[in-house]
Amino acid sequence: MKFFKGMNPWNKGLTGIYNRKPLEYKKAWLSGFIDGEGCLGAYCSKNGQIGVFITVNLRADDIGILKLISSLFNNEGYLTEHSSEYVSKYDGVNRKPTAVWRIANISVLYEKVIPIFEEYPLLSKKRKHYEIWKKIIKLLYKTKHKQVSRNKVKPEILYLIQKLHEVKKYQEKGAINESFI
Repeated sequence: MKFFKGMNPWNKGLTGIYNRKPLEYKKAWLSGFIDGEGCLGAYCSKNGQIGVFITVNLRADDIGILKLISSLFNNEGYLTEHSSEYVSKYDGVNRKPTAVWRIANISVLYEKVIPIFEEYPLLSKKRKHYEIWKKIIKLLYKTKHKQVSRNKVKPEILYLIQKLHEVKKYQEKGAINESFI
């Protein structure tokens, strides 16, 4: 990857020299940033609704980075800010102000996000997570476009969601079983 002298997206935000650099550099940077700070997720709600998403959660003073990421996807998804009064639903602790960028649209994930990760692969242990996540999106995309019935693939999607969560659990413990993929 070619590094461009003077490029510093962290303090330039959406203005300045970074915007004049080739899109290929931005895609490579995005892949690395998501590899470190992003979350690729999937879920099945209690009422049987299946969803997938990509999200990045940063401190509120880094919202410029999230705006930059959003601009790479033509402002798809949504960007929200949580004030310092925001209380974590997981542990009930007050948090510093945060900003969250998220895309949950199957078509955008399939047509825009996956091609970036295929061209600029994730390099960390998140790569195994990505491979399962990608399979879920492909199956959901096919059902959305009526190429296959959702009832036919729902058991497979549920199995993949389970495996996705198992990979996360094993990654946290430091032991990854290759048979998950």
